[in-house]
Amino acid sequence: MKNASHPNLVRILDADPDYKWYVMKYYRNGTLREKRNYYSGHIDRIFDDFCPFLEGVASIHAQGLVHRDIKPENIFIDDDGRLVLSDFGLVYELAGSGERLSGTEENVGTHAWMAPWLMEGRADPTSASDVFSLGKVLWWMTAPGGILRLWYFDRESYNLELKYPGNHLMRLVNEIIGKCVVEDEEDCLADGAQLLDEVNKCRANICRRCGRGPYEDLSEYANQLLGDGLIWEICKNCSDIRISGRKLTTEVIGFMTKNNPNNEQGAEWKYVETEGQTVRSIAFSIKSASSRWRAGFMIGEPNPESRQPLPVHEKSLLFHVGLTDGKYGTGAWEGNVMSINKEMPLSKDGRISLSFTHDGSNSLNCEVNGKPYPPFHVEPYWLTQVAILAWADQVDYAVEIEDIEIVPAFGLLELNRLHPGDG
Repeated sequence: MKNASHPNLVRILDADPDYKWYVMKYYRNGTLREKRNYYSGHIDRIFDDFCPFLEGVASIHAQGLVHRDIKPENIFIDDDGRLVLSDFGLVYELAGSGERLSGTEENVGTHAWMAPWLMEGRADPTSASDVFSLGKVLWWMTAPGGILRLWYFDRESYNLELKYPGNHLMRLVNEIIGKCVVEDEEDCLADGAQLLDEVNKCRANICRRCGRGPYEDLSEYANQLLGDGLIWEICKNCSDIRISGRKLTTEVIGFMTKNNPNNEQGAEWKYVETEGQTVRSIAFSIKSASSRWRAGFMIGEPNPESRQPLPVHEKSLLFHVGLTDGKYGTGAWEGNVMSINKEMPLSKDGRISLSFTHDGSNSLNCEVNGKPYPPFHVEPYWLTQVAILAWADQVDYAVEIEDIEIVPAFGLLELNRLHPGDG
């Protein structure tokens, strides 16, 4: 351990295994035990500090070492607030000589934090033994008080979802703990790296908007209306919508509009509608192999004659990017008036990112590859009907729309009003 260099592992300055002593850095801020109130109930704080700590534990597991006594009293607080694992006096080497400071048959560690399969020497230590203790530490940091008994995290007296009613994130924490604090070793995550992966998955599922709710999958229902492949999720706390997954590819097989049947251009669009609510923002990226193409969004009512997004009329806005004659450019129609039409650079990865945000006023802010454009005038009610469009001049080419994110101003998108157009 003297050679360990991870910032979340204690610094060993000197050691003598024969005489069973070592010298470590002094941590004047004490241990995790003194900082419980700071973490209790605050999942964001816990994950911010617990994940780097898990990286440190994963690094000793990768060396074939088991700590065997992970508990709050053995986790110090560094000057920058970092959690630092200490007390490696009971460390066990999985391979090689298997040397350790304790005797082979000794029942070592702290019972309240020890994996049940280690008690009374029924099994040899493994990295899963540390994972059991880490799960208990995670419960301890989250809970308002007490120590978790055995593996009873889901019982009424210890269940975090019951201790924090209304906090939807506690379900995610319970799911993590349920993969660590278990009765049998075969049901436990194997090491710190696997636990870190589970925690990171949990963090990715926390709402980017309110930070207080997990996303729930609506894909099965949404894809009955939109076609399969996209992942639709909604935050249980604030109803933020997140869309991800497979590319939305628009194959150019039709005509731009029903009123323009002789045009050899093809188009496809998908509407996003809400019941009396406005869309706060849309963002997506585009790429196409066609030499002439356009992609963008139209805001406002469909054309009253064609009932399609195009042609643009006085109660709508069309903003698009595209490629023409080897040059990338942007264009916008406010009503039936072209407001901008200029060239723009391509992003380094060969894609174009397009987005807009709306704050509820009469202004709409658009960006292309992070570059802002002058605000457009819109009527707020237009934002209840938004179409994502893509079209190209060459049949059999596709315009790929990726990384779609649609966020309503508030509340739940009415998915029964979300449907593909018939272009």
